[in-house]
Amino acid sequence: MKFLLIFLLLTSSCSTLAPIFGGGLGAAAGSLGGPATAALGGATGVAVAQMAYPNNEAPVSDAVALAAANSGKPAPGTTASTIYETKNLIFQLGWWYAAIFVLVPLVTKRGRKWIKKFGDIGNTVSQKDIDTRDEAQDVEIKELKKAIEFLQETKKEVALQNERLNNLESMTKTATKTTRRLLTEENKS
Repeated sequence: MKFLLIFLLLTSSCSTLAPIFGGGLGAAAGSLGGPATAALGGATGVAVAQMAYPNNEAPVSDAVALAAANSGKPAPGTTASTIYETKNLIFQLGWWYAAIFVLVPLVTKRGRKWIKKFGDIGNTVSQKDIDTRDEAQDVEIKELKKAIEFLQETKKEVALQNERLNNLESMTKTATKTTRRLLTEENKS
């Protein structure tokens, strides 16, 4: 791969490499907006590079220039020709995009199902169904809120019972100590 790049760089002139790099830079800048802007950026990059480094190595003969002018096209190798060819390329890419990504899927079975699904208004949910579902959800939410309130009250009651048990436990400990002290005093006497 490295040898191919080095060979390409050594054997190519600026007028050959400029459109390649211009198109690459334009496509990279245009890719921030999506595929369409990447294609437009690439075409713009090629056109700008062709204008900056025109290919004057092979001058266009008068016969070729006259034939192009008679057919309504600019002479080959000129900036106008580059812009014309770029415009045609974008136009052709647009039709290919439409054919490949829009028309072909519509011909397939999945594409027809997709059109039928989104074209059939009867498959939509009515407002009545939405309201019924909302009411059922409201009832469930109210029941959940009641359950949460009940659990919070139960938690408070459990906390009170724990406090009472702690009080009783401390009372039994003190009562046991008092009873032992009384028993020891009685035994001494």
